[in-house]
Amino acid sequence: MAPDPLYVATVAESVRSSLRTTDDPDEVRRYLYELRDTMYESEFDGRVYTDLLDGLESHLDRLEQEALGSIGETRRERIIDEVHRIERFCQRQQDNGDSQPSDDGDVTKMGNNITINIGNAGSDDGCLTDTTGGSGDLDPADAWDDDNQWNADKLSANTSGEDAFSDSSDRDDPAGSGVNITPKTWHETAAWDLKLPFGTTASVLRNGSDWPAYRRDLRRQGADSDVGTFGAPTLDWKTYLGGSPLGEPAVLGERLVVPTKEEGLLFLSRSNGDQRAQFNPGTTCYTSPVVHDGTVYCGFDDGLYAMDRWGDQTWKHSTNNWVRTVPLAFDGVILFGDSDGTFYALDADTGRLQGSFNCDDTGFEVSPAIHDGTVVAGTAFTALGIDYETGTVDWTTDITADQNSSYSKAPAVIDGTVYYPGKDAVCALNPNTGVVQWQADISDYGRIVSAVAGTDASLYVCTHDMDMGGYLHTIRKSGTVERTDKLEGGTPTSPVATDWGVIVGSLEGPLERYEGGESLFPEWTLGPSDDWTRAAPVVDDGTLYASFSRSLYAFS
Repeated sequence: MAPDPLYVATVAESVRSSLRTTDDPDEVRRYLYELRDTMYESEFDGRVYTDLLDGLESHLDRLEQEALGSIGETRRERIIDEVHRIERFCQRQQDNGDSQPSDDGDVTKMGNNITINIGNAGSDDGCLTDTTGGSGDLDPADAWDDDNQWNADKLSANTSGEDAFSDSSDRDDPAGSGVNITPKTWHETAAWDLKLPFGTTASVLRNGSDWPAYRRDLRRQGADSDVGTFGAPTLDWKTYLGGSPLGEPAVLGERLVVPTKEEGLLFLSRSNGDQRAQFNPGTTCYTSPVVHDGTVYCGFDDGLYAMDRWGDQTWKHSTNNWVRTVPLAFDGVILFGDSDGTFYALDADTGRLQGSFNCDDTGFEVSPAIHDGTVVAGTAFTALGIDYETGTVDWTTDITADQNSSYSKAPAVIDGTVYYPGKDAVCALNPNTGVVQWQADISDYGRIVSAVAGTDASLYVCTHDMDMGGYLHTIRKSGTVERTDKLEGGTPTSPVATDWGVIVGSLEGPLERYEGGESLFPEWTLGPSDDWTRAAPVVDDGTLYASFSRSLYAFS
């Protein structure tokens, strides 16, 4: 007799618990083989089951092929996440009988009934069920548009609230940095109601295999925690993308989500680069995706989209203008700003608007960060400190960034300080007050075109000048510019920054590596001689992924 879903879920739960107590590869393989064999004996079928089984087999293949000592924390968390997905799938199969659930059961349409998972609201099982045409303040049926797609804009939202500031007086700049700190009046400031999760901001954001922010986490390093010394590179595979990759890839389990300008998002196998899925809404993508609890979120010219691992759209939230900043996924909430100057907080599961405000400034150009309850974001001329729980703007600091920029700028948050990229200076901000502690002026080398990346020792940022080319700057956390290195190509990417060194690419140039503050060019370079770097490289689980022209390369 085939095992029922509840039995398989019990095996998965036992395996998940056991994996948390060991990093021995032989024991991990034994546990995974036990779960795999149980799944084979079951009578599950369908796309969800097949994909989950493929993910499990992929982990086993990599464990068999690689000569491992102990398994790194990131690899183990990724395996645990995959097992947890199997456990949840089996539990849903048990609960739903013969029905075929979606990947995470967040939004499903069944005949004339809509079921929306909204946490603990509505009923004991955390689902609010309504019928088409039903009464009440929230009618989920209204959220389905003519194309049978979930559109969160059709749900009502509370955007009432008081202006964040009524006092327009200036505050002093105690650092003497020349950066004005001026409160402004913001319109339509939302009084949203969120709860800050237990634990530090950094621990919540660094959740297993999630990729919840631009450059993976708030240090903006572009690398996972298990990265080691990157020696002589070996090309594992190369895949032609068909479109221009203007944003960096994000890791989704055993897949890479690669953004392209013309082809939308491509879902590739991390093991060989084969395309497994595609999401293309027909509009342009200039930014990078993030991953939160198995769902992908990415901005396009007409709004923010959420999709599952097969590229199927979960929901869309239309915006007033294009989204070129990278969203921040934090504890079930998606935070981002658009080019019209509107900042949004959306429910990650449903896309429902928790609140928004529009500032009398230009559009948002700097991707958001968060530290202990304060969200830091930026327009072309202003850095903002937003209360995470209420949505009110607590402070603003006048820092010029860039208007209508095509570069992905983002601040780093390290040890309680926000390192914010201006137009031609890096500013150290107090996240609670917005006061500038120091600024590192690098205006002699053009304008900043990257995120600020940080390690325990230093900060790294790139600039570009039309006549002089691209530069990599190393800045101490005291604000002193330690060194400036000329890059071989043109406009640089955001750097991969780790304790062992830095890797950075540039338009019409190769990937270059710096170690101990010294360039290893030309002994260590990556990239074909007839191609150019298009987007920032990333390192995950010992593999470096980099795009050149319209192709993606994997080096180990």
